[in-house]
Amino acid sequence: MTRIFVRVLFGLLLLASCQAFVAAQQFDVVPRQKAEAGFELAYWPQPQITDLETSWLADRGVLLVRKPFFDAHLTSAPLATQVFRGGRREFSVMDAALPFIVRASAARYAEDSLVTRNLGDLVLVSPSRIELDEAKLKAAGLTARALVSSSETSWELDWSGGVLPESILAGPPVGEGDRPITLGAVPLAVEVAGQGRLVLVGCSELFRDARLLDPEARGDHLLLNAVASLALDPALAAVASQRPVARGFEPPDAQARLRWRAGVVFAWPSAVLLLAALVALAHRSGR
Repeated sequence: MTRIFVRVLFGLLLLASCQAFVAAQQFDVVPRQKAEAGFELAYWPQPQITDLETSWLADRGVLLVRKPFFDAHLTSAPLATQVFRGGRREFSVMDAALPFIVRASAARYAEDSLVTRNLGDLVLVSPSRIELDEAKLKAAGLTARALVSSSETSWELDWSGGVLPESILAGPPVGEGDRPITLGAVPLAVEVAGQGRLVLVGCSELFRDARLLDPEARGDHLLLNAVASLALDPALAAVASQRPVARGFEPPDAQARLRWRAGVVFAWPSAVLLLAALVALAHRSGR
């Protein structure tokens, strides 16, 4: 993938110009270490030039939001880290597990789409969310739907420069009454249909060589499904998507975690009390 054009995968114009697959992201979060800062890790959202937020696509109701995006359903991935020492820049690869490395759960895929059929969880590094404007879509004679969505606990940063603050990496910002400000489940990949079809994925990093060959990221599965869906008859596309799938799981929300925790804490005392009641009832029946 070329880095100059923001690693936008604006190729694969399939069969005709009315079928297209596009992958793009607005930022590439780069870890940095500087000698003068004691080699403390900092994370800089390097802007990418996609022009998708100002192009005809945005005018028709499909906006690739230009804000760094985060999700509590995170995972780990190797990141190329810039190390500055002695006036020189070097690179090293380090594993990181931070909320801009998003695990897109298969539980939040479109259930009836060939693009996400038999597709396991995706690892999306520095993805951008996609905003759909129903009024603009309708005016342009288009329909759109989410193919891949984030978890309910997602958030973003209105970034204007500098490295990411530690607070934004720790969790969503808080508002009045210390309530977290979240976006909810938002689209990270969409399908737009009109006279033709477009599959737009808000993460081009997924299709770089190193990520594409990573069996944990599953970018190759998504790419194959999308190409087959756009280029082939649905029956043949369904055959192309046949593969064994190791699916992940959707993390429970805060209330569900609380219920499970309460169940674990009170299960044993409840069982003891129930057993004591049954023994007492048995003795009374014997008399």
